Amino acid sequence: MIQKQRWLPLITSLLTLTGCQTVLESKTQTEGPKLLPAELPSYTAGEFFMFDKGIVNTVQSKSGNIVEWKNNYNITRRALSNFVIPDLAWTNRTRKSKGETTAHPGTLWPLKVGNRAVIPFNQVITNHDGSDPMTLTRDWECAVAETATISVMAGTFDTYQIICKRFSETSGRLRATRTFYYAPSIGHYVLKEDDYRSNPDKRQELVAYGFNSTYLPKREQGELINTLDKTLNRNPDGIASTWTTKSGKVTAMLVPTTSYRSDEGSSCREYKSIYNIGGRIGTSNLRNVCKKQGKNSWIRAN
Repeated sequence: MIQKQRWLPLITSLLTLTGCQTVLESKTQTEGPKLLPAELPSYTAGEFFMFDKGIVNTVQSKSGNIVEWKNNYNITRRALSNFVIPDLAWTNRTRKSKGETTAHPGTLWPLKVGNRAVIPFNQVITNHDGSDPMTLTRDWECAVAETATISVMAGTFDTYQIICKRFSETSGRLRATRTFYYAPSIGHYVLKEDDYRSNPDKRQELVAYGFNSTYLPKREQGELINTLDKTLNRNPDGIASTWTTKSGKVTAMLVPTTSYRSDEGSSCREYKSIYNIGGRIGTSNLRNVCKKQGKNSWIRAN
């Protein structure tokens, strides 16, 4: 059964949480918020995290502590849920990597200020052109330094700041610092900063996050599409319908926001999908669909 309710007041608060704020610069408070110890992230296939520079990382699958990722540049990664540990494997257009560590998969977690750990990591990088592989040993010294309220393009979040440092094996000099700002409310980091001694620094800021329904099983995709069709056919603007997967892990809230006529005279509607994935709220962009005369199904507007 489709559940209907008036959702406009809640939509406003949800959109504030899920990426409709824009702040030009990230910043932290001098005194951090009080946070409960944070458990390891629990990812679900179909979740995506969009960062600046147009990078979208999507969870392909999750089995135990292992998460398979793919981005919109066709780079695949095999990683632990504990993102502080470097990727166990990755492949891009020119190279691939295989890594291993003796660190426990839950190292540093549950997060709380003061936690410290050393993460040994060995890596072999192979070029697709057949040239000699490169073997690296990179041990990281990591600490949960503080909590901070941080504003990024996706919104404002209470975070744990995790700082990892890598030193030269020969000279002992600092080679790199990697800093994560992890937001328990969405189960992922909202800012990642890499500062290198010899290479250009890198920075990734979260822009948006949500859920891609094409990763649902085919049957559930069909049920969701049917729910959307019924919502668009029956619900006035501002009245939402909700649908939940059989597992209960994902709930979709479908909200028609605007009704109008196209230039050709077709009935059209704008709607938003808001997803709850294990307590994490994500939203998709507004979409426009139109219905042909005499038909109950809707198609994407041009």
